[in-house]
Parts: sequence; structure tokens; C-alpha cells
Amino acid sequence: MGGALPQYSDFTPAGDRVFYLAREPDASVLVLMVREPEGASRVLFDPDTVPGEAHHAIAWYVPSPDGRHIACAVFPSGSEESTIQVLTSTPVPPWRRPRPRRALPSCTGWAPTRRGMRWCWRAGSTPMSS
Repeated sequence: MGGALPQYSDFTPAGDRVFYLAREPDASVLVLMVREPEGASRVLFDPDTVPGEAHHAIAWYVPSPDGRHIACAVFPSGSEESTIQVLTSTPVPPWRRPRPRRALPSCTGWAPTRRGMRWCWRAGSTPMSS
């Protein structure tokens, strides 16, 4: 057989978009992708672009019901304590991106109004500084 194949997993429809995780054969980590209504796919978040020397990996993600925002949890350097990044499905300048916060997947979700989200962190864990 030939070379390695790309990997795709965790498909989640939200609004008129489909979100999923992908890894190309030569990539070291999964990236968060979005497939737009017209059929084009693009990278929304690549953990290899997180500043610093630590290795990062996507732990989980939860898109809002309308697909406009995505909560994406990232593990730094094999830690089991993730930080949450709130992304938009359309490009946003870096100075408008929200600060990361620590969160657990079991209690992360979007408000029914789609105007906010909730999350919690493990007892004994310190909220990230702003």
C-alpha cells in the first residue's frame, strides 16, 4: 500500500457548518477544522501555533448551536488541566480574541440564548490570571 492517509474525527454540525478534527499524515497534532456551507474547509485552530515552548493538543471542542463560536479546550504539555479558547467561525483579529480560561468538558456548554457559555474548573485548581 501507499503512504499514510489523513485522519478525520469528531464531526459536529452546528448552524450551517460542520466542525471536525483532522490530522494530515505529516502533522504532529490534530487541528480543529470547519466546513463552510459552500463546501470549503479551513483550519480554525492549530495547537502548534500556541506561543511558548510547550507542546499543545486539542482536548475537546463544543460549537455554539448556531456555529458562530466554538469553545476549544487545549492541553499543554500532556497536562490533564485544559485551557479553553473561545473561537469564532469567522476570522477575528488577535487583539479581539478572548483570554483562555481553565475548564472541564463535563460542565462546559452554551446558553440557550446563544449569547454566552458556562464552564467550571476542578476544585483546587486556580483560575488563569488575566
